[in-house]
Amino acid sequence: MVFCLSPRVLLVTGLFIFGISSGGAPRVALAESDEGVDYVGLAERLYADGHIERAEQTLRRVNVEDASVDKKAFYLVSGLIALQRKAYPRATQSFIAAIKAGETRAMVYLGLGQAYFHQSKYEGALNALREASPLFGGLSAGYLMAAECYWSLGQPGSALLVLTLAEDEFPEQINATRQRILYLVELGLSHEAIEVSDRLMRHENVTEDDFIAVAQALRQAKQLYQVVFLLEQARVYRPSSARIQQLLAHAYLDLGKPYAAALLFEALTLFDTENAYAAAQAFKAARRFVRALSQNTKVPDPAKRYTQRLSILVDAGRFFEVAAMEATLTRLGLLENDEIRYALAYAHFKSAVGQKAKHHLRFIEDVALLDQVSALRRSIAVCEESGWHCL
Repeated sequence: MVFCLSPRVLLVTGLFIFGISSGGAPRVALAESDEGVDYVGLAERLYADGHIERAEQTLRRVNVEDASVDKKAFYLVSGLIALQRKAYPRATQSFIAAIKAGETRAMVYLGLGQAYFHQSKYEGALNALREASPLFGGLSAGYLMAAECYWSLGQPGSALLVLTLAEDEFPEQINATRQRILYLVELGLSHEAIEVSDRLMRHENVTEDDFIAVAQALRQAKQLYQVVFLLEQARVYRPSSARIQQLLAHAYLDLGKPYAAALLFEALTLFDTENAYAAAQAFKAARRFVRALSQNTKVPDPAKRYTQRLSILVDAGRFFEVAAMEATLTRLGLLENDEIRYALAYAHFKSAVGQKAKHHLRFIEDVALLDQVSALRRSIAVCEESGWHCL
C-alpha cells in the first residue's frame, strides 16, 4: 500500500547539496589537460561559486578517457550539475560512475539518493542513503528523504522511526518533528499528532508556518476539534499572528460555531478591513444582524459591501430597507445579477409594493431562479386579490 501525502509540503525535494569539498576551499584535481589547465579542478571551483553554466562548459573540455583525469572528481561534479539542471537520469549515471571510480564521500550517495528520489525510485534512493557514511549522509535532509522514501513505499512505521532518529540526532532542527506530525495525521492518529505538536510548539525554532502546516493537514483530514485545539494553543505562542487567527476562525466556521469565528474576524478587522466581509458573514450566520451590519460598513469594495448588506437585511427581515437600496443597487450595476434582482423583488413584495416586484421579475432570466420567480408571481397575485392582507 502506498500512502499519499496531498496536504503536506515536502521538505526533501529541493537541492541540499551545494558544496563539493570535505572542508575548507573546494578541492582541485591534480591532473592537468594537454594545455596545462586543470579543467576538472576549475569546474569544481566554478560549481562551488555558483557558476553552474560555466562549470558545465568547462567539463565539456575534459577528455575523460585521459588517464590523468581525476574521474572521481569529474563524475561527481557532473552529477551535481545534472541535479541542478534537474536532469535526474544523467545525474544518476554520473554518481554511479563516480562511485565506481572510487568516490566514497557522503555527498555522492546523497546526490545519488536525490537523483533516484526525483525519479520516484525510492528503493534505489534508500539504498544510496544507507550506503552513505555517516548514515543518511549525517544531514537532517538525508533523514527526511529516507523517511519520505519509506512512506512512499508503504512503510509508515519505518518512516516514523527515521524521523524519531532525526529528532534525536538534530534536536536544534524542527523539520523532522513537523514531518512526523503530518505523517501521524495522514495515518488518522490525530491524538498522537496533537501530543507531538506540543513538542513542536515549544521548540525554540518553531515558526508560524509550522503551526499552519499542521493545522491545515488536520483540517483536510476533517479533524476539526483537533484543529481548534492546536490553533488555540498556537495563539498562546503567537498571539499577534493574523494568519493563525484567520485559520482558527475558519476552523470554528467548519465546526458550525459562527459567533466564535465572527469575534475573531472582528478583532482582525481592527488591523485590516479586508477581514470585515468575513466578520459580517459570520455574524450574519450567527443571526447577530446588528453587528453584521456594523462590520459590513467597513467592507472596502462598494459592490461587495452593498451585495452583502442586502443579504443581511433580507435575512433580518428588514425589507423596507432593502427596497430603499434600489437606487444604489442600480447605480452600482448590481441588478444585472439575477439573484440580487430577485432579492429586491422579494423585498418589494414583502413591503406590499407588488408592481415594483413584478417589474423586476420580468428581467430575471436565470433558469435556476425560474421556480422561485413563478412562486413569487403567484404569491403577489394572491395578495393583490386579498388587498395585501396575506402579508
